[in-house]
Amino acid sequence: MECTQDDIPFPATTSWQPPDKSFTKVIMKQGHGLVKPNEGATAVVQVEPLAGLYHMDEKVIGYPFQKEVEICIGESDAELAELFDICIESMKAGEVSEIQIPDVTLRKHLEDKLQFDRIPGDDADQELVAKFKIELKSFNRVEEIWKLSADEKIDIAEHQKVKGTACFQNGRIVAAAKRYSKALKFLITVGNKQELEELSETMQDKYSAMKCSCLLNLSACLLKMKRYDSVVTSCSDALNIDASNVKGFYRRGQAFTRLNEFDQAKQDYEQALKLEPQNKAVKEEMDFLMQRKKQHDEKFAKAMSKMFGGPINN
Repeated sequence: MECTQDDIPFPATTSWQPPDKSFTKVIMKQGHGLVKPNEGATAVVQVEPLAGLYHMDEKVIGYPFQKEVEICIGESDAELAELFDICIESMKAGEVSEIQIPDVTLRKHLEDKLQFDRIPGDDADQELVAKFKIELKSFNRVEEIWKLSADEKIDIAEHQKVKGTACFQNGRIVAAAKRYSKALKFLITVGNKQELEELSETMQDKYSAMKCSCLLNLSACLLKMKRYDSVVTSCSDALNIDASNVKGFYRRGQAFTRLNEFDQAKQDYEQALKLEPQNKAVKEEMDFLMQRKKQHDEKFAKAMSKMFGGPINN
């Protein structure tokens, strides 16, 4: 079903924020109808930068400025694309809104890519935001995830996984993690027993292999993001699928090492070396574990010595 633009303006101003308050949407012209676009929907939009403190390159938005363009919601990996997608998903056909992105959100997503249009003044009330006008001209929704067949969900998950790997190879670690998480979202919904049993044996094998791979790829992203507890969870889930996966033991061992859980890390590395005795990366991590444990023990002994006024005997 296509929803098209309504030319009747709406006089009242209404604002909305997502749960994380990462931006504010202010409706400039109300749309029509009850339905809104969802993730995966195609939409015709026009984005226009408004006067603000920051200058934004359209590459970090993911959509070109000041021209009508058809997009697929959720398919851009630009730094701020997710914010714009969330905003568009809250809009109705024909709606025109202003999205106001505060300084704290911009710095979180862009870090050193921010550019000032003008130098901030001394006025404490000066608004540190980037502002854009978004017009949603029309859209076509896609089927909700719960209506998709198991084969369709697996195909979409595979698409997300491929996109995630491309992001990872280009150093876009956060974008890659989001892609792998999206892939897992679709795979998890295939997880009920009846749906799995209805799959062919080939598709069941593909499902298990892809889920394990996405979990391990996500763990690689989380390691770089230093989210070590989440690495342990992802690797443990992968090992529940494939109990002899060397990468699962290796990456979980890395996370345990950095969490100072040395005994558990050692167990994981030993298990990985049982499976692949000549694995150079695992051997190097085992050496790093021993060095880190020694440093930790020495630091602990020194702290105890200061506390109790004398050396600690080994």
